Amino acid sequence: MKKNLIYFFVFIAASIFYFWHYRPIHIHPERDGYTMGDFQIHWYGAEKITQLQNPYAFQNYQEFRDTYSNAPVFAYAISLLMNPKKGFEFAIKRWEHMHYVFVILIFVLLYFILKKNYPMFCSRKIFYLIPLLFTLKFFNRTLHNGQIDIFILLLFLGVLFLFLHRQKFLSGVVLGIALLIKTHMILYFCIYFLYKREFKFILGIILSFVALSFLPGLTYGFDQALIWIQQWISFLVIRSRHDTLFLNEEQSIVGLFEYVQNLIYPYIPVLHYISMALGLVYLFIFDKKLSVKLSNTESFFIGFSLCTLASLIFQMHVLKGYFLFQFIPIFVWLMYFYQGDIHFFKSPKIRYGFIALCLFTLINIPHGLFLSSVALSFLYLQLRFSRVV
Repeated sequence: MKKNLIYFFVFIAASIFYFWHYRPIHIHPERDGYTMGDFQIHWYGAEKITQLQNPYAFQNYQEFRDTYSNAPVFAYAISLLMNPKKGFEFAIKRWEHMHYVFVILIFVLLYFILKKNYPMFCSRKIFYLIPLLFTLKFFNRTLHNGQIDIFILLLFLGVLFLFLHRQKFLSGVVLGIALLIKTHMILYFCIYFLYKREFKFILGIILSFVALSFLPGLTYGFDQALIWIQQWISFLVIRSRHDTLFLNEEQSIVGLFEYVQNLIYPYIPVLHYISMALGLVYLFIFDKKLSVKLSNTESFFIGFSLCTLASLIFQMHVLKGYFLFQFIPIFVWLMYFYQGDIHFFKSPKIRYGFIALCLFTLINIPHGLFLSSVALSFLYLQLRFSRVV
């Protein structure tokens, strides 16, 4: 127990050092557009929103390469952050400091998540930590760029915290809010939790959608809100090759289906659907084949891990070597957790082969350094103290 705590605090210390090293420095919204990440990308769109113009009519501007396929609620939220008349201008001027606030809140949630479920996380079946490793991906790629994904990570941990405390309706509400900002992975969870009969979770997501959809209308008038919704839906039908350059399927839940009408690159939707199908198949198979009966909470963890892995493997933008090697430590993590049920992993050659891959990532991919070190430390923990090995 004491050694596990030591490793945990070493992990926290390494995380703090990592965050400090990659902290956002000298952010100037008017000058360093790329440094501002998502906020700067949507700056021009928010200006049009506050002028009661239709932001989706300006798709030829480069600033709309992401805003193009966003839900109206996301554009509304950005408009509040960008609009001094609404009193939220501090959000942009103090974005660097907000990052540290988000990081502190993330560590607070991690502490309470691990404290309440410490026996589960430190058991032989500690594959429950896989989702926490996946969250490090957001740290690794977006924290130093000043992007909004750090806030999405905070929302995800909030969902996890509420779910573990059996506040399933509230966890669904928070996840619905995160979905309206930036993600489509919830499609997996909706199908899976309906299969698990977690209706409160799904109900919370639906109600958050309905409630937040009224916000743009209350602020700017329902006529203007309807224009945004109409234009957003109209972009589901891709009309030309030029349109494909501006689409970003990760920005909203509908974005996953935006490529359905794309006759120029017909293989893109196939990859998306293969990703979703394989993720769900993995979930159902592992639910039935694991020697240990999984609770709904455990299914939540394993479901997140397997679905995200399937998405990473089968979506085109992660097939580059940079992204693939970045997630090798997570493959090690995943395979090791199932060593009691996947018998071939008991072979020392295979096990140390995965360790060698992890070391290769550690040496050759600078951005994989943090993930690799975390995976190796926990892997060593299990090799040293596990009763199975």
